[in-house]
Amino acid sequence: MPRTNRKPAFERLYSVAELVELRRQMLRFSRSIPPGPDRNEHRQIATSLRWLFKNKAWLDAHTVEGSRKCSELTASLESRASWFRNGLQRG
Repeated sequence: MPRTNRKPAFERLYSVAELVELRRQMLRFSRSIPPGPDRNEHRQIATSLRWLFKNKAWLDAHTVEGSRKCSELTASLESRASWFRNGLQRG
């Protein structure tokens, strides 16, 4: 049977602390490797994480903290929309 490329049913959310620790581990590990392509690869991962930390949209989509903010905003917008709809029906 051929394999298909399926996306997972859910996307894992990380805490900011987990991502910071991952970046630290990448830097520490890269310092223990002699100069070369493997070391550069680990340093590049750490640099990429650093840039992602500066991207608010990415953080909101991939972190637990961002997900909470997003769900709170969605709930607030939904309650305002229902209040607005109910207000128009009464008038």
